[in-house]
Amino acid sequence: MKRMPSARRNTSLLRFTLVLLAIGACVFAAYRLAAPEAGVKAGDCVAMTFTGGGTGQATMATCDNEKSMFRVGKVLTRRGENCPDGHDEYTVLVDPKAGTLCLLPHLVKGSCYRPGVPEHSWYRAQCTGEGGIKVTEVLAGTTDHSRCPARTEAMSYDEPRITYCYTNADF
Repeated sequence: MKRMPSARRNTSLLRFTLVLLAIGACVFAAYRLAAPEAGVKAGDCVAMTFTGGGTGQATMATCDNEKSMFRVGKVLTRRGENCPDGHDEYTVLVDPKAGTLCLLPHLVKGSCYRPGVPEHSWYRAQCTGEGGIKVTEVLAGTTDHSRCPARTEAMSYDEPRITYCYTNADF
């Protein structure tokens, strides 16, 4: 005669299976909450809403949109990871949906800018008044300041490799 499995054994197996499913669901949920959304990636132009303390929200924007103050240099996905070292500092933003973003200014040749808040940000301005800059060249693929025209200054970033040549302007 065959032995029938006991009800106790079936209940234990059912509990074990439910515990494994619950653990798997928790791990999946934690991964989804910690992982950045695929929508924002390096090289994208973004408009920003800052909420203070280095946090805020990045919204995708076309690079020809005046609201696209920044370009994403790098999306940090691991704890302890830092923005790239470089000639100039990145603005770091912790976005609950997109992750930690290393942002560089999105500057356009021929346009004028004034320093903004947060630090290391620029906003478009009229080419009048004092304290601004006028971008004379945008050199993609290099961080070599010597490639800028004479009597200009430069700021550059390693990711993506780009150099902005500018003149300090008292417009």
